[in-house]
Amino acid sequence: MSSSLEKCEKAIQYKFKDRKLLKRALTHASLRDQDGVCNERLEFLGDAILGLVISEFLFHTFQDFDEGDLSLIKSTVVSRSTLAKQAEEISLQNFFSYAGGKNDRKSKQGKKLPSSVLANVFEAIIGAIYLDSGLPEAQEFIVSNLRNEIEAVIKNPYQQNYKTLLQFIAQKYLGTTPAYKVWKIDQSKKDKLFAACAIIGERKFIAAEGVNKKEAEQLAAHSALQILSLEDPVIAEYIERTLGTEDNYSPEAPISKMSNLFQNSKSLLQHVTQKYRLSPPRYKRVQIEVQDEKKYFHIAVSLQGRLFPSAKATRVKEAERLAARKALEVLGEEYYQGSLAHELTWGHSPTPPPPSWPLQDFW
Repeated sequence: MSSSLEKCEKAIQYKFKDRKLLKRALTHASLRDQDGVCNERLEFLGDAILGLVISEFLFHTFQDFDEGDLSLIKSTVVSRSTLAKQAEEISLQNFFSYAGGKNDRKSKQGKKLPSSVLANVFEAIIGAIYLDSGLPEAQEFIVSNLRNEIEAVIKNPYQQNYKTLLQFIAQKYLGTTPAYKVWKIDQSKKDKLFAACAIIGERKFIAAEGVNKKEAEQLAAHSALQILSLEDPVIAEYIERTLGTEDNYSPEAPISKMSNLFQNSKSLLQHVTQKYRLSPPRYKRVQIEVQDEKKYFHIAVSLQGRLFPSAKATRVKEAERLAARKALEVLGEEYYQGSLAHELTWGHSPTPPPPSWPLQDFW
């Protein structure tokens, strides 16, 4: 066993004064002895130390980042997947002992471990180092092992995780947390599809489709971010600053790049109608209202002979933009309810559109 512990010390580049701590850190609860020795308590301690060290490191290193940015980066760096990945990098799975089942009490070493177990081992090692030598040594171990992950997250804080980005923006700028409605689209068992739409407050955004629930939610969040960036220049600027720009146009490309294609909701609605070979949307002035000595223009979108709810503003262009947004919301809501194909009159399109709209293609 001592030989195995020595190899582990070389792998983690730390030599223990008390190797019993290392042995405990590498022992799963399934092999708990009569004295209750396993790594669960060390894992608890290591988790707390990890949070403290990463928080302090981010606080001092990235002084231009606000608390929201720092929290998001921290949550990614200390996530189960990140810790498990690093545990594998330093080969902790080769030294960890656990039982494979209730009746299997043999040590399982060098086998593929679940990510959650690997992450726990990494935290237990942190706790063991802290008890063996104190905070500076634990800090050195954490930073040296996770520095590359921190730098990767800084380059792209959201790692294409549009749900996380939408949650942050909704909480920061809209004062609420987004939710998602997911439903299965009737397809053959071989080609299952899921649809999802993001819901912020009482507003439902355009739905998107994916091969699984997770992908559908990510694309739905992407759709919502696109619309929010079109509507609010402050949000658009934040997304631009956060994600940067990409040269390739694809569903995974940053929102900021897509914003160049659709300058406002009118452009987006125009793109939708062109894509599905519908007649161009027309903007009708419904009425002019004078209120508090201000003139308001009421404008509605007419599409394929259908008049959508009107919107009002003191300027015609602004009213048209808001009317286009309302039309997009109605179309998204109808897709969400599954009645879109029945509600629209398709006119004389040379080729009828598909029965369900792959709305993520808009982005």
